[in-house]
Amino acid sequence: DGSIETMEQFNSEESGASIVAMLEEDLDKDKQAETILYDGKNNIVDIYSKTATGLTRKEKIKIGSFKFTGMQILDINGDKKNDIVLFGEEKILFLKNNHPISDLTPLSLYMPDEITPKQFSYLEIGELLPGRFQEIAIADGANNSVELFCLNKMGKLMHLLTFQIFEQRKFQQGD
Repeated sequence: DGSIETMEQFNSEESGASIVAMLEEDLDKDKQAETILYDGKNNIVDIYSKTATGLTRKEKIKIGSFKFTGMQILDINGDKKNDIVLFGEEKILFLKNNHPISDLTPLSLYMPDEITPKQFSYLEIGELLPGRFQEIAIADGANNSVELFCLNKMGKLMHLLTFQIFEQRKFQQGD
């Protein structure tokens, strides 16, 4: 008949919440995915687990002022545990996942002064350079560049290199 049936409904515990991102991933390796929500109005990362009665909040992480553009769940430091990475126009926030979930702690909040990116537009994490830690490649859409970083053992973000991805120029019809 074309009608849509509501399977589950979620109402945030925060007043006036604006959920702008949601991911599902098994953060604590218990073979059940958690629901990770980002509330853009209140700048909160919420982690919920599914129970028989719906979603139950496991963790609330207030992160402060942040111009959010994306969220990924990745193993940022090679410890075989999933971590939460939030990135915004000028900041990146790493939340390292120490088992259990209630031990999530901010690993690094980084805003490079010497690079002054204007718009982080994409982030990828992996072993790009052999024999090193996980590297973090961040595309800066405003400067048409890629910044390559790694996390050291202390959890500090270290800048490795910068390279241009295309030259800036105006295109005209026929180019």
